[in-house]
Amino acid sequence: MKNTVKILSLALLIFVTSISYGQSIKSYELKMPAKIIAGGGSVFVKALENGGKLEQGFGESFGKALKTQLDKETIGQKSGTKCFNPWYTTKLYKTADGESQADFIISGSYAINGDESKTSTVNSSKEKLEGLSKPVTYYYYSYTASSKASLVGSIVVTKKDGSKTIEIPLKGDKSKSETGYLKKESVASVSSFARELSKKQIATYQSMFSPTFDEKNYRFKNVKTKDKVLKKEFKANEKAIKNQLKADNLHEAAKLYLELESKEKSENLSYNIGMCYELIGNFTKALEYYNNAGDKGALKDINELIKLKTTFESLGLKVEEGVF
Repeated sequence: MKNTVKILSLALLIFVTSISYGQSIKSYELKMPAKIIAGGGSVFVKALENGGKLEQGFGESFGKALKTQLDKETIGQKSGTKCFNPWYTTKLYKTADGESQADFIISGSYAINGDESKTSTVNSSKEKLEGLSKPVTYYYYSYTASSKASLVGSIVVTKKDGSKTIEIPLKGDKSKSETGYLKKESVASVSSFARELSKKQIATYQSMFSPTFDEKNYRFKNVKTKDKVLKKEFKANEKAIKNQLKADNLHEAAKLYLELESKEKSENLSYNIGMCYELIGNFTKALEYYNNAGDKGALKDINELIKLKTTFESLGLKVEEGVF
């Protein structure tokens, strides 16, 4: 009986979900970087200064990777998925060719050092074997090998006047120790550990000042009417909207939703129109329509996006909220 109830509940949930949501379109959410350079402007990226014995080229490689990411409009955009919000692709900062042309300088220092050791000893043991009256002495080798590399440093953002605005510590280590018998040690070398640390640091920190795209499926609610005169028109428009969204024609789909709203208002229509405005980056209109829809989840999300928009504007970037 319990299993039957569970199956019926699941079937009901699937049914309710299927009638609650209809069309969908893929686009992106924008995630702001871990570090924001207050005020925005232009930046010059310098190679990190080396103070260690290993990975002499790490500082230059790190600087190049950081500049490459800053020069990109977006990180994480996928082929075939469209971004409808034009100001999402605005670069947060311009990269300058020299320190004198920059509002901020990104620099720093690092040191990668390591050590390794290998020791082997001859061991002896006596055992009394079957058929012999005296114990037999035999000898074998044992070894201990260890290898370790460590990285310490920091990335510093300074203004033209030399005052520090941001400092980010760099830290990491990799080590291994092994003891064994009658075989060759297999501990990796210090240089290989140092290379791993270098690659990991670049992968972790190269996007620290760059926004990233996260793909998201935006799902629209089904729109229905109880008005017998409007039912045929609503059904035809819903089909047309589906086709427009399949073709990534968001503006055309939004116009059809607005056309339906001019005939009859509903919470689902307000939600869908609000989502259309959210997708093109007009968070002011999106908030208005989400309020009309009374959707708490959508209101929470759009208020977070309004904060993101405020951050953009605080960096001196122009944000134009589009219309349909």
